[in-house]
Amino acid sequence: MSNSLLEMVNSFRSVEDVIAEKMVEIDAKINDLPKIIEKFEKEMHSAAKILDFEKAAEIRDKLKQLREMHKASLKN
Repeated sequence: MSNSLLEMVNSFRSVEDVIAEKMVEIDAKINDLPKIIEKFEKEMHSAAKILDFEKAAEIRDKLKQLREMHKASLKN
C-alpha cells in the first residue's frame, strides 16, 4: 500500500481504534494511559517540527480524548 493511501485509510479510523492499537503495541493496560499520552505528545511535537500541522492537530485531538479517558479512569 502506498504511503499516501495508507495515510488516507488511517485518517478514517476512529480515535478509539488508534488508541487501542497503541495500547496493544506497548502491551498497555488502562492504567498505562499516561505512557500512551506521552507517546502521542512526542508524535505531535515531531509532526509540528516538520511543519505537518494538520497531523499535529489530529494528534492534539486524540490527546484530548485520551486525557478525558484517563481522567474518567481515575474517578472509577
